[in-house]
Amino acid sequence: MILRSWRGYASAEEHNWYPHHLLEKVRPKLERVPGFLGLYLPQRTQATEIEYCVHTLWESMEAIRTFAGPAPDEAVVEPQAAAMLKRYDRWVVHYEVLSAPPRSR
Repeated sequence: MILRSWRGYASAEEHNWYPHHLLEKVRPKLERVPGFLGLYLPQRTQATEIEYCVHTLWESMEAIRTFAGPAPDEAVVEPQAAAMLKRYDRWVVHYEVLSAPPRSR
């Protein structure tokens, strides 16, 4: 299993827009990609902005390439999401997951 990790930052005043977009618009699309296993969306509140860490889980790098294309280390950021964020990482990081909670049935 591979964890794909990416960060984006929104202003504190507009903090609800990005989570709504990700969970209501993007997640349903991801759920149709073969090999997608799920996502986590932690956030951290700072003085003037909210940091979002988007962690998606995938069966393999091949599954990630199906989603991200031939350059899987480049962030995939829809124009609507880019407009909601003050800034975001242009690159993602991939981790091989060595341990995870048991999946519910």
